Amino acid sequence: MKKYLLTSLLAVFAVSSANAAMEFNPYASVRVGYDIQTKTEPANVPDGTSDESLDAMTITEDGFLGGVSLGATFFENEYFGARGELEYIFTNLSGDNNADIQNHTALFNLAADIKTGTALTPYITAGIGYGWTFIDEDNSNIDANALAWQVGAGISYALNDAFSLDLGYRYLDSGTLSFDIYTITLEENVASHQIYLGARYAF
Repeated sequence: MKKYLLTSLLAVFAVSSANAAMEFNPYASVRVGYDIQTKTEPANVPDGTSDESLDAMTITEDGFLGGVSLGATFFENEYFGARGELEYIFTNLSGDNNADIQNHTALFNLAADIKTGTALTPYITAGIGYGWTFIDEDNSNIDANALAWQVGAGISYALNDAFSLDLGYRYLDSGTLSFDIYTITLEENVASHQIYLGARYAF
């Protein structure tokens, strides 16, 4: 599914660039939504070390997400539009033992709009960037960071020439995070399923 979205996105850009004049129409957007995060980590053996030969343990957490982005449509025709944007995402999750988990992610995204001749415009998107995770648990502060990437799809509704609303889903992979907890180094593969509502204003 991820490879299909990435391939489709590149194909849309190739077709669009062959039939469209270059443009630069900036916009800003905000997003709010729901984040379901899964963390997969090796089981711990009694001496506190990590043993990857044991069954992995998956933990699911959920919470709020918010995001802002600045971008621009850089070419467009009657069938397709292509956009690039810089996005910042903040998520706040509730973990076990009343842990407060905050994720900060900066992404460069590309999006392809599929024109329908109506106010409704489906789109697909992909992006790459970097993520930071901070955990506050039992008065202990733990942090880690890693490369991140996302793929997703959605649909926008144009209220007028400048303002539109959108509903979307994306899969955000935050990479493998390495946490140093006392004398133990714990590695977790972190990924999120995000559902969001957005508002976009074109200048």
